[in-house]
Amino acid sequence: SRKRNKQSLWRHAYRTYETMKQLELDQRREIENNGGVLSSSKMVIRRHVVHFEAALVSCSKLGLWREALSIYDDVLSVVEEQ
Repeated sequence: SRKRNKQSLWRHAYRTYETMKQLELDQRREIENNGGVLSSSKMVIRRHVVHFEAALVSCSKLGLWREALSIYDDVLSVVEEQ
């Protein structure tokens, strides 16, 4: 594919992950503030393994190692919640 080695594609993948992370956190806060118990059925946006893997690959290709470690920590926290 023509876009295989394009940094702009990797940056886009990382930005998309960060946006998704922020939306998920906002969603959690809203559910908790409304007195609701946090349940996965109420969550509209949830990150899955595919999202973490794409973000980790894009960070590694861009050389963003600190961000990659923070994503790895996010994976561990999501696994602990389940």
